[in-house]
Amino acid sequence: MSRKGFVVLIIAVFLLPLIPVADAQNPIFGVTLTCDAPAEMDVSPSGYEPVEMICTIENTATVGATKIEITNEWSGGATAEMLGATGEYSIDAGESEEFTVTFSGTTKQPSSNSYDFEIIATVTQWLNLPMSEPLPQENDSYQDTLEIATYGQADLDIKDLSTRKITA
Repeated sequence: MSRKGFVVLIIAVFLLPLIPVADAQNPIFGVTLTCDAPAEMDVSPSGYEPVEMICTIENTATVGATKIEITNEWSGGATAEMLGATGEYSIDAGESEEFTVTFSGTTKQPSSNSYDFEIIATVTQWLNLPMSEPLPQENDSYQDTLEIATYGQADLDIKDLSTRKITA
């Protein structure tokens, strides 16, 4: 290949990501994020278990490895937390990788509580090229709400601790 043809090829590679495409995916590099819907979280004192959700990130690049950063936005506050929705993954073209997100929280929460969250996958590097200006960053996200399951519990508080006889 002549030097002039090589220069034209390099310029084309850098300009193609700037051309708008009919769908939102970049034709050269990109990412897709999919997740299972989270189950309701059981916060009853007798049945509490954390909730796990599997997410899959796919490198939609046609060629080359891509570095993908996972971040999140979470509204859990002090009563619930989300673990595992952060990190950086290096994935080859056309390949995918799974990660697990775990939700946990305090027991005895009212079922009216719910927590919105968003998991964001961003391409930060493609073929050892950092994705910053002038190259656009590609990203995908997953949004959902973690619901608290309804439970019932009766508490009996006895102030007088003296012996009582109860007949049925």
